[in-house]
Amino acid sequence: MKNLALMHDALEELSDLSDALQKGDVTLRQANSKIERQIAVFRSRKDNPGSFYTEAVAAIAVGQFQGVDLSNAGKQEREINCKQFYQGLVDSMTARLMSANDQKFSDLVSFVQSDTWWQDKDVPDYGERECCVNCVLGLTCPFP
Repeated sequence: MKNLALMHDALEELSDLSDALQKGDVTLRQANSKIERQIAVFRSRKDNPGSFYTEAVAAIAVGQFQGVDLSNAGKQEREINCKQFYQGLVDSMTARLMSANDQKFSDLVSFVQSDTWWQDKDVPDYGERECCVNCVLGLTCPFP
């Protein structure tokens, strides 16, 4: 029962993340941020289990789940180590985050997307410094 509850908590979180990442208007930066947030949630879950896992532990303690008596027939099955499980999810998701170079590239791309352009017409050079190759490479910028 604990294993099922653990999986339910994790899959519920991953389902929410999947739905958020599948939206048509999500940018690379936003997607990376959502994954980073999910990693933080899974790190927290190592010490603070989810609601279904907590409910399962309480049900096992009293020997009953929603009015149904629990039996010890499945005691030969191994319990998943909660901390190791969530650490595995953290490690797997961390490996999929954008690298620092990819994040720089993503930032550069955002400056050429019209929906991020400066709305104030008094700033005609908006984005030039951000797209300046010298600035990106850390060299002397030709713009004042």
